[in-house]
Amino acid sequence: MNDLVAFATLVQALDPWRAHLIFIGGWAHRVHRLDPRANLLDYQAVFTKDSDLAFANQAPLEGDIRAALIRRSSG
Repeated sequence: MNDLVAFATLVQALDPWRAHLIFIGGWAHRVHRLDPRANLLDYQAVFTKDSDLAFANQAPLEGDIRAALIRRSSG
């Protein structure tokens, strides 16, 4: 599985919480570069393959994110 497919799988698994989460870090920059409105750069972005997420301390993150990630990754 290539890393864009893996990232898409992660995004799909987190869909129930999408109103309360935001991707930050390397993936945020990488995804931004896919937007046709983004400036084209002459170099590849430096990034890691982990995913960084931010959410407010008071965000109502009900449900089991871990279970959703395991379900999505296994099938």
